[in-house]
Amino acid sequence: MSRGVNKVILIGHLGQDPQVRHTQDNRPVTRLRLATSESWRDKASGERRDSTEWHNVVCFGRTAEVAEQYLHKGSFVYIEGSLQTSSYERDGVKHYSTEVIARTLTMLDSKRSGDIDDGRDRFPAQTGDGRGMPVQDPQMNQDSAFEDDIPF
Repeated sequence: MSRGVNKVILIGHLGQDPQVRHTQDNRPVTRLRLATSESWRDKASGERRDSTEWHNVVCFGRTAEVAEQYLHKGSFVYIEGSLQTSSYERDGVKHYSTEVIARTLTMLDSKRSGDIDDGRDRFPAQTGDGRGMPVQDPQMNQDSAFEDDIPF
């Protein structure tokens, strides 16, 4: 029996260019600010209402490299991962920060803004078949041990 599920799926636009740093052993870590929006019509007034939520997303390894190389402010992406909360203390006050640790990143834009249409898809060969196949960090995939047992 499972102890619980920690899974997040987000589809949205980047609010700024990816921020890349490297660990001491030179592994890339990319931070993204992702906006998800929803709209609805207010029943009382009939007015259209919008709400935007901002998410802090962290990518590691190959996913971080792809995000650094191909994403920019305004990119439309699908992120799948899990929530991680950390705490720190500043001036005697404990603060909490929650981030999405991305395990899958799929670029949903059909073309980069400002790119000349040369008839090729935007997606690099490393991300799959050039049609938005997900980029997954193999070190982050916990289900890979079961993939060989799937009969299809």
